[in-house]
Amino acid sequence: MDLFNDDRLMAVCERFLNNNGSIGIDGVSGELFKKNARREFDIIQRKIANNTYDFSLYKEKLILKSALSLPRQISIATKRDQLVLKILQEEIMRAFPEVFDVPPIKTKINKVKETILSKKYDAFLKIDVKEFYPSINHKNLMLFLKTRISDGIILSLIEQAITQTTVNIALPSNERIHYSNPCGVPQGLSISTVLSEVYLHGVDLTQQSENGYKYYRFVDDVLVLCNQVDAKEIQHKIVNNINKLDLKVHEFFDGSEKSSSGLLKNGVQFLGYYFKGEKITVRPSSIHKIYEGINRVFLKHHKYAEKKDIKKLYRKLNLKISGCVVDGKHYGWLNYFSDINDKTLLFKLDCHVKRGFKRFSAPYNKEKIKTFARSYHEINFQKDTSYIPEFMTKNNGKDKDLAFIDEKSPFTDEESTFTDEESVFTDEGSTFTDEDGAFIKESDLKIPSVDVIVKATISKNKSSYSEDGLSEETTSESSNAQTLEYLLGHKGESLTKKDIAELMKDIDFY
Repeated sequence: MDLFNDDRLMAVCERFLNNNGSIGIDGVSGELFKKNARREFDIIQRKIANNTYDFSLYKEKLILKSALSLPRQISIATKRDQLVLKILQEEIMRAFPEVFDVPPIKTKINKVKETILSKKYDAFLKIDVKEFYPSINHKNLMLFLKTRISDGIILSLIEQAITQTTVNIALPSNERIHYSNPCGVPQGLSISTVLSEVYLHGVDLTQQSENGYKYYRFVDDVLVLCNQVDAKEIQHKIVNNINKLDLKVHEFFDGSEKSSSGLLKNGVQFLGYYFKGEKITVRPSSIHKIYEGINRVFLKHHKYAEKKDIKKLYRKLNLKISGCVVDGKHYGWLNYFSDINDKTLLFKLDCHVKRGFKRFSAPYNKEKIKTFARSYHEINFQKDTSYIPEFMTKNNGKDKDLAFIDEKSPFTDEESTFTDEESVFTDEGSTFTDEDGAFIKESDLKIPSVDVIVKATISKNKSSYSEDGLSEETTSESSNAQTLEYLLGHKGESLTKKDIAELMKDIDFY
């Protein structure tokens, strides 16, 4: 089949299998798959041509978001199937260009911010679809796909992919339950997100012509900004459109993190942000995430303190604080939350970093440790800053190695108009000052205890965020530092896939 010709299979293999460390039920790694690429391509082409291609069972991976929620099931395909699924993803996106011609998530956040600050609306609706991925109706989905895709082989492969079983490999083979998945789309596959977008696109279309309110959606999370007098009618209309797709929404009640309604002056959360009046900050759970991330860096340094590698501690903390740019994509907690206007939070975080040095008896050098306050300023107001480390792929992405773009010191920028001296810390007292001179009590910091962090599962995986959106789930294999994904040619430092994965753990917006 021409869609699966040698050139395309090789191109997709080179672009995507290198960076995806997830290993399917057959145990074949990306490296091993590439060694046998010619044989694997022949198998794919022959079976698809004979209409006998069958997806292997998906390997189950469970991700626990919190102690109060059920784990989320992630389905991991084999490398061969990942290759086929990636091509199917490209074909779906080609067939529905308007569905995927959407702004990056950061642009969406900025639009929400502008609308709220305009004070045009006084109320909000938050609508969350209940069990979205597991509830997608296969019949409805295939009907939507058939409106744009006429190739029977592509449609058949998609249907096979969404009906395949996900199994727990810890169970013996004879105890694994095999079934044809009658409903829902497995999460974790490269086609999962694109299929979900196609499925909900009809709901989006019904909102585009509305002038009395603003509608924003990210996956199954909907935010509507409106006036209180219209809220009930708008809620009924949108929920009714969602119900027509055989989907249900969480029950509405005030204060719910799922579906709720209320006045904007009382605050609303969306995509990790917390909007209240003119104040834009980070929701509490996402603040807790970055505190945890900072503590992890100190704890790891303390665990291996006999090495006394203070340079490594500085480097890890600086990456955690400022994030970085890799091939034009921005990574890091602060980059994602750079649309806040809550400067006090930044100073609290800087105070927490400084306290970490004191708590773990590590030498603090303010000339070599970056700050959240300064990084925030550089991200928002200094486009050509050298304060945020930037990396680029050599030879236009043909090489794995990355070179550090800027030869200036990563810790100073003489052209910057912002200095760390604007935040004044006091070691002896229990307060520090923000830029307005207001004193903040230590009790207000809400710093997670070290004991809590020690018990946390440090290797817990999260979806990776970039400025362009979300990448696929990373696993422990993909974050293994045995393979350097990025090399930083500046003072012998290096940036690995593990560093990027660690940065992504801090981002919790969904």
